[in-house]
Amino acid sequence: MSPLKLYYSPISTPSRAVLMAIRNMNVDVEVVTLNLGTGEHKSAEFAKINPRMCVPTIVDDNFVLCESKAILMYLPHKMGMCKGRAFYPKCARQRALVHQRLLFDSVDFYSNISDLVNLSFSDEPILTVKHKAAIVGALNVMETQFLNNGDFFVGNSATIADFAFCSSVAALIAIGFNINDDYPKLSEWYERMGTLKGFNELSAGAQQTGAMVRKGLKNSFDDL
Repeated sequence: MSPLKLYYSPISTPSRAVLMAIRNMNVDVEVVTLNLGTGEHKSAEFAKINPRMCVPTIVDDNFVLCESKAILMYLPHKMGMCKGRAFYPKCARQRALVHQRLLFDSVDFYSNISDLVNLSFSDEPILTVKHKAAIVGALNVMETQFLNNGDFFVGNSATIADFAFCSSVAALIAIGFNINDDYPKLSEWYERMGTLKGFNELSAGAQQTGAMVRKGLKNSFDDL
């Protein structure tokens, strides 16, 4: 069987979440790195694979899947209980909580980080109190609700939700937001994530994202 093929960019926060999950599930993978800055994701070759021309995208034999959360949910099924299901609970209620966390990351947390990336390329790249408030609101939920009953976002072992949040938090830190002072549970969780496979790879990509965003912005969170 051919290895899973992952089309990926290190500056893509969703891409980094998927790759960290793959590393921890020991998936046999071929990583195809696309340079988003030069438009490699818009090539005719890649458009044939994914007409949306977005990363991450996986190709598993003849099966093509994009959207990071969908990929994160697919990987445990592909790998089976021994390798993948440890990161995706069998219990329906626990699994529902994983899905809830993934949706929260997409809608309430990562979306705000994506806004910062877009802001850095805009005509008025200035962080405002509104930008910070949106992020603080999400962080407060993560700190007081999601991390209130265990070491990870659902219980005491890492799930696919943790890979999604890890990539988002790493990007936020790299952009210049300090989580250490006001979010002790989140900070401790992030340290725990640092012991898992693929974290250094994820962190290095996040630093690239952060440097790009900081270069484009005219101010920082410290100014607010």
